[in-house]
Amino acid sequence: MERETKLQYYFEENLGNPFKDDVMVSVTIRDVPSRLLKEFMEKVVNGHYPSGLSAAIKDIMWIAVQKSKEKQVPL
Repeated sequence: MERETKLQYYFEENLGNPFKDDVMVSVTIRDVPSRLLKEFMEKVVNGHYPSGLSAAIKDIMWIAVQKSKEKQVPL
């Protein structure tokens, strides 16, 4: 399976991928302001995540999980 992002590659190489054998699920996000989504797509997704929005959201989730483990406090 091809890695989607550089950050995912970093996590897998340095921390392992605890989710590699997990079941993939689909998630629906509701009530996101259109301007926020547009700005996120323009400034974060486009140019940084060729595989799209899903890869960007997964990276944000990876970062949040790692930061919470480092701090041992809720986000």
